Amino acid sequence: MKPETEMKEPEAETGKPEVMTEREAPAATEVAPGPAFKGADYIVQKGDTFANISIRFYGTSRYDRAIMKANGVTDPWTLKVGQKLVIPEKPEEPD
Repeated sequence: MKPETEMKEPEAETGKPEVMTEREAPAATEVAPGPAFKGADYIVQKGDTFANISIRFYGTSRYDRAIMKANGVTDPWTLKVGQKLVIPEKPEEPD
């Protein structure tokens, strides 16, 4: 028997939650950029930080300061939902 990984809302007839096994769980949709990544624009979503935006585009949080620098940001706490950021090409070395 596979371990339970996620619970769904109870079904009307039984009142018991439906269990999804690992095999049935949806696959992750985020894909790391390939070596041809040339920069992009990004709209800040709820819960974003410069570190997790760096992970999304570069596969590591080490380039968070490069994203801040490319956008003229000195205080990471000023990040706002809906804000448009320029994501630069991956620098040779993190700042």
